[in-house]
Amino acid sequence: MAGIEFNNIQANFIKNKLNIPCEQSPLNDQKFDIIYHCDVISHFYDPIAEFERTRIKLNESGLVIFETGNLGHADIKYFKYFTKFQYPDYLFFFSEKNINTLLERTGCNQ
Repeated sequence: MAGIEFNNIQANFIKNKLNIPCEQSPLNDQKFDIIYHCDVISHFYDPIAEFERTRIKLNESGLVIFETGNLGHADIKYFKYFTKFQYPDYLFFFSEKNINTLLERTGCNQ
C-alpha cells in the first residue's frame, strides 16, 4: 500500500500517523491495483485527460475508486443557498449523468 498526496499536511499525516508510504509527486511508472481519490475530480483542469492517465496506471484488473459531490445534479432552486462556489478551487460540478459519460469516454467503466 502506498499513497500520493500533494498537500504537505495530509502527506505527513499519511506517513507519520497512518504509517503508509506516501509520495508528494505525480504518478510514477508503476502500476496500481487500486487508485482512489476523494474530492479531487472537481479540481482537475481536464478531468477526461486525468482519468485517461489514471486508467493507464491501473493493473489489468485494477479499480478506480473516487468520491465527489453531485452538485451538478442539484435543482437550480437550491443554488440560492450557496453563497460562493470556491472558484477557482472547484472547476467542475458533476452529476451522475456526466460522471457516467466521463467514465465511458475514458474506458474506466469496464
